[in-house]
Amino acid sequence: MKRLICFLTVLATFAVSSSAQRVKMAPFRPALDSLQTLIQERTTVFAELHLRKITKNGETLDFEFSETLGDIPWKKNDIPWFRARLKELLPEEHKACNIGVIKCRALDLEELPTPSLHNNGKVHLSDYRTPSDPKGPVIVRKADGMNFPKGMSGRHIALWQSHGRYYNERLDQWRWQRAQIFGTVEDMFTQSFVLPFLIPMLENAGAYVMTPRERDTQLHEIVADNDPSFGGERTGMLRREGMYSETGKWQDAGTGFADAKEAYSGNDNPFTMGTARSAKCTPDGLTRAEWKADIPERGRYAVYVSYKTIHDSTPAAYYTVKHLGGEDLFIVNQRMGGGTWIYLGTFEFAEGTDNFVRLDNRGSAGRVVTADAVRFGGGMLRELGIPEFLKVPASRLSGGMRKRLSIGCAISRDPQILLLDEPTAALDLAARERLLDYFL
Repeated sequence: MKRLICFLTVLATFAVSSSAQRVKMAPFRPALDSLQTLIQERTTVFAELHLRKITKNGETLDFEFSETLGDIPWKKNDIPWFRARLKELLPEEHKACNIGVIKCRALDLEELPTPSLHNNGKVHLSDYRTPSDPKGPVIVRKADGMNFPKGMSGRHIALWQSHGRYYNERLDQWRWQRAQIFGTVEDMFTQSFVLPFLIPMLENAGAYVMTPRERDTQLHEIVADNDPSFGGERTGMLRREGMYSETGKWQDAGTGFADAKEAYSGNDNPFTMGTARSAKCTPDGLTRAEWKADIPERGRYAVYVSYKTIHDSTPAAYYTVKHLGGEDLFIVNQRMGGGTWIYLGTFEFAEGTDNFVRLDNRGSAGRVVTADAVRFGGGMLRELGIPEFLKVPASRLSGGMRKRLSIGCAISRDPQILLLDEPTAALDLAARERLLDYFL
């Protein structure tokens, strides 16, 4: 009986697969060219369409496009429009066919539209939205912090400031500067709204917010690490080297962070340029690592930690931050988030070295705590691309670099009012974008 069932299953599978026929894609090239033009007219975005496969099932054509189909800022009402236009543009020999499944690689076309904006208070339901679990694993929590089971406790949110909208005079409407790609909008809000309002609101509701783009507008930056930093004199606004010390039984944990270069290129990964440290967890927590910074000027500094996630990493590593307001204890889940900067908070620090970030090894037997680097301050001068030229006399700088330098001098004291006259003149496109990101 089992053999018969298996035979029938294989036979049915073969029958289905044999009914589907691959279709030559060359005759569809004119249709793709026309679709590209129509899409650009409708959305203002040019996306070069490529077909990976066309399959014919009876009188139905199924299309699989490349990932460029996701570069289009799809809205819900664009989907039936696209299907209708594709049907109209079919080659003559396929005019009688229906349009079946349309995919962007593995994603159905219906998964690509960005949800419409609304203010009804209801959360958009998505297949990618994870269930809320206030008691689930959280990467960072404050030891004496509050829990909001009906708020956003247990949520990790990736969020960063961007360009916002602009007014398109030709279309007489406000539009995003960047495309809505794969159901997301990159340009939702600008720095002036995200940093002082949106991120604090989410954090006060219990969420942990991760920002791929720097959140701290502090111009100074100090990096403390167990590995030696790059050599040379630290002058001007070039980031400073902090101090690292440890007590108890620590050992090498393999690859980790090192601040090995004064300026990094796009392919450099400082989290693989050095080493990390590890210690077995014990109930007494007497094994400790400590990072200190020589703060150049009193002010508010963001504090980030890095560590290495390994097989036996502890879900509860205890970090204590000493600042002007006292000491705060944070519990970090080192089973996630290794090999990058993990934000603890922003604190007021006095000038000098009366500060520290301390990690101890308290925890359950069989677990391991790892230590790597700590960063104080955002070093926002990097946004202008100036650090790599700090040792070059101003007289030898190009026009674009002199413009960056003048802007850096103007914002170095965080003025309340700043008058700008053609601030992006003489800047390249990348520098213009970074500058506008900073001001907007």
